[in-house]
Amino acid sequence: MEVKMRLTNFYYLLKGWEDNISIYQYMDLDYLISLLESKQYFVNRKCHFEDKGESVLPPKSLFGLNSIGVQLNKDEITKMTQELSEKLNRYRESASWLTSCWTKDNTESLLMWKNYTTKIGVRIKSKIENVIASINTDKYKIVCGHISYDGYNSKPFEECLFSKERYYKDEYEVRFYFIPKDESINSLSGEFIAVTPETMIDEVILSPYINKNAAKIISQLLREEYSLQTIKLSKIELR
Repeated sequence: MEVKMRLTNFYYLLKGWEDNISIYQYMDLDYLISLLESKQYFVNRKCHFEDKGESVLPPKSLFGLNSIGVQLNKDEITKMTQELSEKLNRYRESASWLTSCWTKDNTESLLMWKNYTTKIGVRIKSKIENVIASINTDKYKIVCGHISYDGYNSKPFEECLFSKERYYKDEYEVRFYFIPKDESINSLSGEFIAVTPETMIDEVILSPYINKNAAKIISQLLREEYSLQTIKLSKIELR
């Protein structure tokens, strides 16, 4: 991984990635307003995600296909067992990490609207560098990278953190891990992280499920009350 620094925050960006790419996140409008009012960004723990693979590695991820039929002596079996046990434990511990999920897909998706928002939802646009720059605390080590969708297989622990099964491939996910430097910080569900919203948010798109007249009123509110200038209506036409 390459180490970069911005403001008071060190963060780690997977090799081959630039921090100026655009990323997007879907959320409910009431959460956006809470973010704008409180300047606090809530980050959930990975163990609360619906995908159980976020907390426990599937058995098939522990053995590579190339290992089948290979004869091992007692010492090699002991070493392999220890390595697998360590990998499982490290991954299980990572389930408590604060995890923020975005997408690099610049086209709207009805599936994403339905899965990650209610009827009154929004899609915010940012950049990796802007998310980092918006964070007003140095309590965390931040790791960022894109998810690969070729499964966990027999990958090293670090690669498993940025892997998912093939059926999630349409998410085009970009993921941030916020790892507290003080290990005693460990709230149950997640944590609110102090941010500067105007640095984080470049653009807001309103859900296609919002009535057009209501969308105009919401757009005006966001511009006048919170100085968000780039408010757009969804390009998706619902029949």
